[in-house]
Amino acid sequence: MSAPFDPLSPDDLLAEPTPFEGHVLDPQIETLPLHDLTWPNFEKLCARLIQHRYDVRSFKYGRPGQAQEGIDVTWRLPAAQKRHVAQVKHWKQIKASDIKQWVAHFCNGKLATQTQQYILCLSIDVDDDRKAYHAWDAAEQSLAAQGIDAQLWDKSCIVELLREAPHLVQTFFSKAIKERFCNELPMPEPDSQTFRPRYVSIQDSLVTLENTTIRLELLTPTQENPRPSAILSFGRADLSGIILGLDRDEVVAWLQWVSHYQEGDAVPFGHRSYNNDQKYILSTQQSRLTLEKQELDDLIWALKQAWGPYRAAIETLEAKWQVLRFKRLHRDAGNTYGLYRISRALWRLICDYTRQHQSDDGDSPEHIFESSGSGMLKVYVPRKTSDLDAGHHLIAYVFQEGGHINGFGEDMITLGWSPTKIHGGAVQFSPRKQWNAEITHQWFAEQLIPRVLRWYERQQYQNLSWLNKLRHTLNGADLNGATSNVATSNVAPARHQLEGHFYSKAGMATRAFNEFRSARETIQSLHQMQSHFSVYQRDAAIEPALVQVATACVEELAHKLPECHHDYVRGNLGLDSRPLGEGILHLLANLEGRAGAARLEMTLRSIICCCETTHDLSDTDYRWLTHSLMPVWLRMREDMLCDMFR
Repeated sequence: MSAPFDPLSPDDLLAEPTPFEGHVLDPQIETLPLHDLTWPNFEKLCARLIQHRYDVRSFKYGRPGQAQEGIDVTWRLPAAQKRHVAQVKHWKQIKASDIKQWVAHFCNGKLATQTQQYILCLSIDVDDDRKAYHAWDAAEQSLAAQGIDAQLWDKSCIVELLREAPHLVQTFFSKAIKERFCNELPMPEPDSQTFRPRYVSIQDSLVTLENTTIRLELLTPTQENPRPSAILSFGRADLSGIILGLDRDEVVAWLQWVSHYQEGDAVPFGHRSYNNDQKYILSTQQSRLTLEKQELDDLIWALKQAWGPYRAAIETLEAKWQVLRFKRLHRDAGNTYGLYRISRALWRLICDYTRQHQSDDGDSPEHIFESSGSGMLKVYVPRKTSDLDAGHHLIAYVFQEGGHINGFGEDMITLGWSPTKIHGGAVQFSPRKQWNAEITHQWFAEQLIPRVLRWYERQQYQNLSWLNKLRHTLNGADLNGATSNVATSNVAPARHQLEGHFYSKAGMATRAFNEFRSARETIQSLHQMQSHFSVYQRDAAIEPALVQVATACVEELAHKLPECHHDYVRGNLGLDSRPLGEGILHLLANLEGRAGAARLEMTLRSIICCCETTHDLSDTDYRWLTHSLMPVWLRMREDMLCDMFR
């Protein structure tokens, strides 16, 4: 039997839309006129947005006259057992009953049992109508009960997704609207004249730099758009009109490289021409241009000036979000950072607990949750409490490899935090207001998990027969509901109860290395630095000063190092057979030109050996070590920040 859907043909769902006829909009565009699109064009827009979002081929489900169970578009992710579907509604107004009818029609059909994700695409906003909002909330729970992840792509959601898809905005609306709406820099008009020498202008997140022969415009990361972008233009007549758009990875790599640049260093993106040693080849991922020496020097100057604003921007974001210890998830997850790996069994228990402790159902410190689907966790209180201000504090999602959780697949899932703008106006992160990554990470382990396990213990006890309850009583348990100390005390559950179910994804023991806490934590941080520099593959140079301070630390600690480990340190540092202390002093006096990530990494290995095999190191030794290695820690931190905001 043939499938109830056909591949999209050029004249069908993904065909070029009919010309858009809309009103001329204000240059500062906050939204898009979805209502002005025709129904076929809106359906095509949603289909292409799905393809852009999930990087898969989508299909139109059914033909006119066939039973479609309300579904318009279907697709399947790689290796997925079930399909994804979307229902598209281009209506001027909807009612709660419409949503109920659409979802019920789908749930009652055969396709529901073959589906793992359902998306409802609307050309209007649901939250404008309270009844419609609650109808969708109920529909989301109904679908979740069938193992189907439900998502609502109403007007606001579609508009925000389109902001990151400029090619779709240009196709369905216009190039002018794209340039005024999307997170892109407008391309400047060609200018064949020389630029202003050493000119710097900073206006909010836009940094404009000119220096005689070149012009560089940089958009630094912001809360709304945490990825940098840049364009480069030239004043030379034969390059006039050539505009280079730099990939965000290129932008960050160039900026960090120039921040560690010394006169005479090879320029990774500007190689000397083989045919003319007075010319340089500027290489980007998209193009190659031949530059004069002056143009390359002017570009390096501009990049040096741009590094400061970029570094300040990412430091500001990190101070607010506090994501330094967490890695960003895959592209499908957007700007999301992984906090924990959780077993599906534990996640189901958490979902049950949150449904029993919604803020509408009680006013205890545990009733702080808002109704949500199985792939989401919302913390919300309607009124100010002793711990929380009124409003939303967290909207977190869980993910599996390949995308958002859908109820099927791997046993372990990832809890992700993203800087969602929950409230209107400026976002304020604090334990009482919206929670950043570190606050969420700490709350999850220290409050939510213990509460969930205590609640589960009480539930288990209540389900016991009277005879088993009596046995618990005779064994010293409380008849009022305590099956163990875990169930009744405020002490966090023992770690063995979570073994195999709950892992932190924090990559470091601490966010700061400047304060000594314990020998164990210092050694953990040393391992983190050693691991970081063991796979270092950046163009940005490792300064000799970093190797110098690390080698000086080895020299200090080697006095107490057991002799059986001396050969290991000699091998790491490339020393001869002379006494270890003497060899290190000779190395310190002749370190010039011996920098590099490999040498720094081997020196850190030697420091770790000294710490782990020398048993009489004092807290004073560790405090001195922490203070001395701060430059190395700060360099690793810089690398990590550049990776996060690129």
